[in-house]
Amino acid sequence: MARCYAVETMKLTIELDEELVQKARHIAEQRGCSLDAVIGEALKRAAAAAPRSKPRPEGPRRALPTFRPTPGNEGLVAGIKGTIDKPRELLEEVEGPGYRP
Repeated sequence: MARCYAVETMKLTIELDEELVQKARHIAEQRGCSLDAVIGEALKRAAAAAPRSKPRPEGPRRALPTFRPTPGNEGLVAGIKGTIDKPRELLEEVEGPGYRP
């Protein structure tokens, strides 16, 4: 049963093995549809067979903790005085003196 149909598409350039392309062209010719349709159908089948990610747990979302700076400790983590405005100083504070990325 030939299932050749078009939906909203996007142009894409890919590199495929020549033998695979020849097989796909043969299938397209047999079905009377385009090479794009054959490749698209194969990708849809592969995507449907792929394991799905874990579903999100039901219920309300949990709020993440936030931290406010206190006088004398404006760093990102308690005890670290560097700020994101001074990345080198922050890296040295966290990684140690003389640290170079």
